[in-house]
Amino acid sequence: MPDRTSLFDHFGAGFTLLLLPGREDDGDAFVAAALEHCIPLERYSVDLPEVRDLYGAGMALIRPDQHVAWRGDRSPEQPAATLRIVVGY
Repeated sequence: MPDRTSLFDHFGAGFTLLLLPGREDDGDAFVAAALEHCIPLERYSVDLPEVRDLYGAGMALIRPDQHVAWRGDRSPEQPAATLRIVVGY
């Protein structure tokens, strides 16, 4: 990162919705679904094209263990269903 920190240092203790260049929305649907289902989720924006290239999409949902659970350029049509699959219920 420009501040010489690791990208991973900016991820939350729960899930992190990583917002990157080229996305089609700001993940509001994911945040609302996470709140509704009591899933801890934070957003983190990075405006570096090279980070987007690493993830291959404009948005990435990062699990607490820092693995990518989902990625795309816009929120899924049913974000609550996607979150339920990711957390295993």
